[in-house]
This record gives sequence, C-alpha cells and structure tokens, in this order.
Amino acid sequence: MTAPIATIDEKRRGALKSLTGLYGFKIVTRDSYIGRATEFFFDDRSWHIRYLVVDTGGWLPDRKVLIVPDAFGELDNEWQVVPVALTREQVEKSPGIAADEPVSPRHEIAVDRYYSRWLHHAADAPSPGELQWQEGSDKSPHLRSSREIIGYTLHAAGENVGHIADMLFDDQSWVIRYIVAALEDRLSGKKEVLVAPEWITAIDAVRATIQVDLHTKVLRDSPAYDPTREVSRDDEARLYTHYGKS
Repeated sequence: MTAPIATIDEKRRGALKSLTGLYGFKIVTRDSYIGRATEFFFDDRSWHIRYLVVDTGGWLPDRKVLIVPDAFGELDNEWQVVPVALTREQVEKSPGIAADEPVSPRHEIAVDRYYSRWLHHAADAPSPGELQWQEGSDKSPHLRSSREIIGYTLHAAGENVGHIADMLFDDQSWVIRYIVAALEDRLSGKKEVLVAPEWITAIDAVRATIQVDLHTKVLRDSPAYDPTREVSRDDEARLYTHYGKS
C-alpha cells in the first residue's frame, strides 16, 4: 500500500454511495440487459474501483465478466440500473477469465487494453515490457474484491473492535472514500462509523483483518454513520476533526 490514496477533483465530486447497495443492480448496455452487479474489484493503493463483475445469469457461463467504470453512465437509483456505454457484443468479446480463476496482472492489462480501444480509441495491445512484468504472476497483488474485504475484522491498536460492513464510493470518480466499520462494545452497544482508507495501515488477507492507525477510544467515540441519510461535506469535516486528521 505504497501508492498515494486517490484525491477527488471537487469539480467532479459526486455523492457517496453504498457499494453493497449496488449489488443486484441491473447492467444495461446500449442494446441489451446483460445481467446484474455481483462484486467489485478495487486497487488497495489508490482505492479506485477497477472492475464491476457481472452475473450474466448463464448467458456467459463459467467466466468472470468484468466491466471498467469508464464505461458507466449515471447510476439510475430508482430503477437500480448501471448503464454501460458498450454493446452486448463488445462485452461478450471482452477477455475471458474463468469463474474460478483469480484476476492476474496479465488479465488486468488485457481487459484494460480491450475496453480502452472502444472507450478511448487507444491501442489494445499491451507492450512487451508490460507482458514481461507479468511473467509468473497468477494474482494481482493489489487488486481486492469487495466481497472479500467486507466482513474482515477491524483492528485498532492491536485490538479487535468490529468488522467491515460496507464501503462508500464517490459515484463520479468511482473511488472508495470510506469503509463502514460495525463496532461492538459492551458499554456503548453496536454502531457503525466511517474510516478513511488513508488511515488503514495494513490489510491481511490470511488473517482477514484490517489494521487502522486510530486509538480504540477515539474510534468508538466517532460520530455514528447513518445509512439512511447522505454524508455531507460538513459530516466529513466533523469526522476528520474528531480523528485529528487534516
């Protein structure tokens, strides 16, 4: 986790949305309905969402169908639709990844190059240098699954304080801005709080834990997150002030 956390261009700043709230959204291309959102992959250095995984319902069996956020239009929350600026055929011909196979760096290059050809008119072939960098890699080291991370135990100052319940992303930049931590305490009971990715110091896939650079008491005294109302800029300012972060 050495790369800088992504910053948000205020002119392109969108609303903060629940990532799990998009599970089940219908994926609609320019000419067809192709399935539903079932999972997201993101980079754990920049926290950019890299791919949406589509459950095609058997239309494209035994393979992962990945779509990049650059192809997404504005989310339709009323009808629960993610519009995609591609055709059904373009999605069907995207690089295939077996359903039980991890997304390797080679797969990332192939998928990114393929969609760049249609969305940005860029060359679709990876350079020899990029391919050489892939040799021997069977899993991208910084690509994380939303279904993997949600449920991880949260540790603060070496203490188990709860678990990851959700993530909030900016619906314009498709950057994850906060993880939603469900805390459990014998005295204060249960509540959910927000933690920014830049306060995370380690993600341990073996132990299924996330470590944060926050004091336990400060974390437990954090303003509660209310999923029924939108997080405002004032809410964020109060949150950062509470944690003593700039």
